[in-house]
Amino acid sequence: MRQKLVVANWKMNPQTYKEAEGFVKSVLEYGRKDVVLCPPYPWLTDFSHKHQEVLWGAQDVFYEKEGAYTGEVSAKMLASSGVNYVIVG
Repeated sequence: MRQKLVVANWKMNPQTYKEAEGFVKSVLEYGRKDVVLCPPYPWLTDFSHKHQEVLWGAQDVFYEKEGAYTGEVSAKMLASSGVNYVIVG
């Protein structure tokens, strides 16, 4: 049987770190392990290191392992940031 997950793709919301932090805290109050939070990249690593009791995902990943690709993020970079899920579309 597959594990069911709820994936929260934040897109470009909220616009401030303080608001994002409040959202994370509200999710943590429920203590759920079946929710994957996918915040915007500016906050992803910070939150994934601070709050390891929740699952983290990225909004995208680049197919190359490394290189001069401005603005792209590799799977290895995400894994080292505590990210186990990625939305690929």
